[in-house]
Amino acid sequence: MRILLVSNLYPHSKEPMRALYNQRHFQALRSLGHEVEVIAPLPWFPGKRDMPPRMETMDGITVWHPRHWYTPGFAIHQHWRFYQAAVTGLLRQRIAASEEPVHVVLGFVYPDAVAMAPVCEALGVPYSVLVLGSDFRVRMRQSKFKPLVERCLLTAPHVFCPGSQLRRDMLDAGLPAERVHAFNNGVERELFAYKAAASEDSANEILFVGNLVDVKAPARLLQAFAAAAPELGAGWRLSMIGAGPLAGELERLAGQLGIADRIDWWGRQAPSFVAERMRLATALCLCSRSEGMPNVVIEALACGCPVVATAVGEVPHLVELGSNGFVVDVNSTEETEIVAGLAHSLRQLKQTRFDRAEIAAKMSGFTWEAAAQVLADVMTQDASKLTMEEFK
Repeated sequence: MRILLVSNLYPHSKEPMRALYNQRHFQALRSLGHEVEVIAPLPWFPGKRDMPPRMETMDGITVWHPRHWYTPGFAIHQHWRFYQAAVTGLLRQRIAASEEPVHVVLGFVYPDAVAMAPVCEALGVPYSVLVLGSDFRVRMRQSKFKPLVERCLLTAPHVFCPGSQLRRDMLDAGLPAERVHAFNNGVERELFAYKAAASEDSANEILFVGNLVDVKAPARLLQAFAAAAPELGAGWRLSMIGAGPLAGELERLAGQLGIADRIDWWGRQAPSFVAERMRLATALCLCSRSEGMPNVVIEALACGCPVVATAVGEVPHLVELGSNGFVVDVNSTEETEIVAGLAHSLRQLKQTRFDRAEIAAKMSGFTWEAAAQVLADVMTQDASKLTMEEFK
């Protein structure tokens, strides 16, 4: 089968670390014997520079980069229209060029699926929607986006999502159970793996890995670390891996909290660097406001690194209290209470011994091949049904 992914979340030559989980997932589909091609549209506005070519090959997969008009901070609930106008012609062309059946995967609800699901329906091509977490949980709380997202998901032939909790949330929103399929995210097993020698030298280090954006709430971690620092002691440090629009604001906050000299700002780093820090760190901290199945948590656990995380998305199903980390309740709407919970969990790290080898062993089933198989089984079954109907 030929699988065509349409997603604004995919690596390219200018940002090779972007959304690697999608690249790994679809590489795994390719390893199962399916032909995979990607349309990864990029936002454009006058003056934007340093963009990748309109077509490139990444790890054997052809990736197309049509440009769509983007108005930063203005009419954002209409951006899907610009996206649709930029992508429709290329999508039609790539479908027509295929000599075998095509299944289109729309890789994020907004703008990808909202824009392109009607186009797939008009073309009569089978399609499915990949929901990752915030594209459902956050958008469904926003009045201008909710109708778009709801209509898109309720009419989609199939919806795939990472984790059983996200699936339950979508069923609660009215999606038919037979059309919503959950999978577990995977990790690169050869990279994110436990190594006894490295873990034995683990430092007194709290690690953050993620984009420096509001939904990841990195300011919570700085505030919690500052609150816990007196009890943790002078030897404990905070490592921040990632980049984003909040970087300057966070550095100023660190200065105000008096912890600037205890933070290492690493910026974006290659997965190999991230894996090594995970093996060395005392714990990874995820302090997000919303998540699906956070891949960074799975990667940390696969390295044997305990996790302190807010109870969002699949976190409560991944992190077991005292066994591989601590989960912080987020039912309170008060930021001070959430920060206090994170600070308490950070203090507990100093008094808890974790079996890092056992933590890693429990993650052995989380592979991208297993995740890809869930998509492949459903898409292949659909293709078989279509073939039978044509035969009749």
